[in-house]
Order: sequence, then C-alpha cells, then structure tokens
Amino acid sequence: MQIATTWEGLEGALVDVSLRRLLLLSALLSANDTYGGDYFSEGHVFSGVHPSHLQNFTRLILRSDASFESNASFSTGHLMQLLLTGVNALLNPPNLSKIPKMALEELSTDFLSLLWRQQVRLDGRQVQVLNRGRAHAVLVHFPDLIAADLKAKQKTGYVHLDTYFKSEFGCSIDTLLMGLVVIYHRYREIFNEHSVFNPVWLQTQRQKAPDQPLSTGALERYLTDANPSLEDLTIDPQDLTDHLGRFLPVAEVQPLLILLSASIEELRGLMVESPFSSGFITYAPLPLELKPLVILPNGRYVLPNLRSLLTGMSRLPLILLARSGNNNVLTCYGAGLEEYTFAMTSDRVSASITTASAEFEYAHPDTGKPVKSADITLLEPGQRRVLVEVKAARVPEYGLALTGTAAAVNLDELITKTVLKGFYKASHLGTRPPPTHPKAVADTLLDDPLVVVVYGETFENFDGVFRLRINADANHPLRPHLGSFLALSIEEYEHHLEVAREREISVIPLLIQSAVEFRDRGPLQLVNHQHLGTAWPQDPYVDRFEDELIQKFRSSHPKLADPAAVTSEPH
Repeated sequence: MQIATTWEGLEGALVDVSLRRLLLLSALLSANDTYGGDYFSEGHVFSGVHPSHLQNFTRLILRSDASFESNASFSTGHLMQLLLTGVNALLNPPNLSKIPKMALEELSTDFLSLLWRQQVRLDGRQVQVLNRGRAHAVLVHFPDLIAADLKAKQKTGYVHLDTYFKSEFGCSIDTLLMGLVVIYHRYREIFNEHSVFNPVWLQTQRQKAPDQPLSTGALERYLTDANPSLEDLTIDPQDLTDHLGRFLPVAEVQPLLILLSASIEELRGLMVESPFSSGFITYAPLPLELKPLVILPNGRYVLPNLRSLLTGMSRLPLILLARSGNNNVLTCYGAGLEEYTFAMTSDRVSASITTASAEFEYAHPDTGKPVKSADITLLEPGQRRVLVEVKAARVPEYGLALTGTAAAVNLDELITKTVLKGFYKASHLGTRPPPTHPKAVADTLLDDPLVVVVYGETFENFDGVFRLRINADANHPLRPHLGSFLALSIEEYEHHLEVAREREISVIPLLIQSAVEFRDRGPLQLVNHQHLGTAWPQDPYVDRFEDELIQKFRSSHPKLADPAAVTSEPH
C-alpha cells in the first residue's frame, strides 16, 4: 500500500473520503489522548503516534477537499498506515532544508517559536492551559476592583471590559471561560468507563509499564471496536444548550455557542490566514483554538480536536477583546494585569523577608519633577534590588496585523526601552526609597540592580528569539547589561514566585539565576529556567480566582456542583 508523505499527497488521499467520518476519527483520537491521562502527553500516546501527529491529522482534514457529500471510508488498517507512515512524515516537512538559508528573524519566529509552541502545548507542564483563574482575575476581578480609579484617570473613553465584551458578543467574559469548561466536561461523559470510547481500556493494554507505548495492535483494536459507534461523538445542539443552561445564564447560552462554533467552510477559510498558514505549518496553531465546535450539515456539533479547545481556553477572551482595536480596552486590561501582578507578588512573598512595594511617585533628585517608580520594587537585606515592570504586551497571534517577526521586534523594543528606564529608576532608590518601606533600601546591595520585565502573554521561546536578536546586533543596547535584566511572561513570573514559596527561599536569587541563564544560553537551547525544576504546580493564588469563577455561577444555581462532577445520561 503506497502512502503519501507530503501535505499535498495526503490531502489528495482524503479527497474522496467522507469528511464526517474524518472529523469523527479526529475527535476520537484527540479526546482519547486528552482524557487518557496527563503522563502520556509527554511521550507516546500510542506506539508511533505522538500527540503532535494527532494535531496534524486534524490539520490535514481541514486542509483537504474532503466533503460531507462523500460516504466513502477506508479500513482501520489503512487509517493506521496513514497515521504511522503518512502523518508521521509531516513532522519533518521538506522546507526544513530552508533553515541554513534563513534570516535571523525568519529562523527565530517562523521555526523556533512555532516549534517551542508545539512543545509547550503538548508537554505536561500546561503552561498556558487551563489558566482560567488568571484570565478571570486580570479581565474581570481586578478591573472591577479598581474601576473607580481607572475611570477617574482615563476621564474619557473608559471601557468596562466585561460590559464591552457582553455588548459585542452577547455573553460575559466569565460565561465564555466557564462555558468552555462545561463543554470540556460534557464531552468527557461520552468517554466514560462503560463506553467503547473508554480511554482507560487502552492504558490497560500497556504490556510493560504505564509509561510504555501501546502496541499498534491495541490501537487498531480500539479503533475497530469504536468504529460502529462513531456517530455517538456528535452532540445534539439542544442537549448542549440545555446542559449549558444548567450552569450559565440561559440568555447567554446561544450567543456563546455562536461564538464558539463554525462551519467547515469558515474553518477552512481561517486555515489560509496568518497565523494558521504562516511559518512551518507543522507547528502552527489550529483555528479550532478560536472555534472548537464544528457544525455538521445536520446541525449537530463535533469537537475534532480537544487539545485545541484546551489551548485556547484561557486566551480566547483577550484575543477577542484585542480585535476591537480600541486602545482603551487594552488600557483597562493592562491596569488589571498590573494590579493582579502586584497582589500576587505581595501574597507570594508575605511569609519571607522580602518586601514588595507598589508603584509610587517621587520627586526627581535633580529636576524635582514628579517621576513614577517601577510597578513593583522587591527589597531584601543583602540582596540586589529588583525592579519589576509589568507590560500588557499583546502577542499578535490572532486578529492583529503583525507577523511573527514584527511581534518579536516590537516586544524586543518594548523590553529594551523598559529595562534601560528601569536602571535609571534604580539609581534613584538610594535617595528616593518607597514611602511604605523607607528603611528597606539601606540594607540592600547598592550595585547592579536587576530589572525584570513581565509581559502579559506567552510568546513561546521568546527567550531564544530575544537572545538571538541580541547576539546578532553588536550595537544592541542591552548587550552590556546581560545578566542584569530578565524578561518573563506572566506565567513564568508566577512560577518563580511559587517555586520560591514552596522551597521557602527568597525569589530574588531565583530571578538572578534566570537572568544569568539568559546571558549564557546557547542559540538552540529550548528549555528555560532549569533551576526551577520540571514540575509546574498550579499556583494556589491563581486557584483562588478559579474558585471565585466557579462560585460566581454556583451562587446563581445554588444546587449546582462543580462542572467536573456533574454528569448526565450519555446521548
């Protein structure tokens, strides 16, 4: 049996196959992978079939011309060969030969960043997955908390994020966040222990140990047994509407479903747009991160790729807000992010001898003009002074006009400007200490302050991209300061604070060590902050906002349990 090993060849192989069946097979494999257990997201799900294969199987279906009109199918054996031989080959696309000829920006943004994004998505740390708590905190909780101050500062053009979101999309930010959770757990009911889709059965077929790959025979048997019941993977729209109505405001359910669903034509239209078609498509995102529910011709839904739903879960509200192009929207987001970051920092260091001071205004030592300090100042006896600046940098993956290269350039320029200004502010601390901790500065080290820039969204492998850019530019303003500054996404900054709390040590040496690692990192290094360990435990501080989100809906439905615990009859 001759199996194609290129995108074009495999797309041609699917032309006459039923699109409905292909979507259902994608749903089966992806959900089995996702629900089957966290540990094998770091290795092989099945012998020879890695999660990235499953992502590209879904991508292949969306790229193909397969139609709903066809009823043709292929055998389980043919599907196995398609996955193991054909889709497997897509991980090494022909355009890898371009790498030696690539310019710096193209190499770093169109290959390394996309490669790292795929790794982050699939590994067990789940850096950007299920961070609903933070999304609720930054977009709803803290903007509400500081609404009066924000309104007074902005005077005109103030935007209340949740009100704006609801006026644009018909549902609140929290309804979107919670709705995705409910859909995830509703779909899980289909994969229960009594169904032919039970992912646990496959795990019992591991012959040697729980972390060993499954045999292709076990996978083939699973697919064969599941084949007659594939239609059960579709979701009746009324069933889903009623189910969501048990958790969410009824009036917001239909707008939510409209927001999250798309026809196959709409998804295929997105597939030819950036970022879904740019760079190395093997590692690019899927539009199912924006529209996880596919509407079938009979009106029923299917979830072709559950990992895409998870990956887009916490980012979707901000992605949609950013599309407005309204600067006041992003100003409100930035204020919420700053407030959240300071509150989280204060909470994490409260049991240590580190003091965290919020932004304050002081008179410039020379001119006497009012100057604002860093957003957060960390001080500790015998340690370097740390100035933390929070920047609500939007990574333009979706909806904005910038390419990946332009995004890297803009973030580089923002960080550079912020770091240099941070050193300037640090020079004033000796005579202009934080009014809340006037004596804390005296016990710190006078020389070599550390400036940390925290940006709002994950730009995967930005450390590598940023370091390559500094290496390539002999006149880069930050070259003389390597080791004295650090750029972290909000997730990475949280992680430093949480590891320090868990180890009962100061966070300052951890931040310094990461700055040194950045200074010394190799051009192809893909693992960051190794001194923090490989585990990424969920931060209890973030968890409290996840709990707040759930309690908000439970208060309006007093008898409601957690969505993960609620079950209903399989349909």
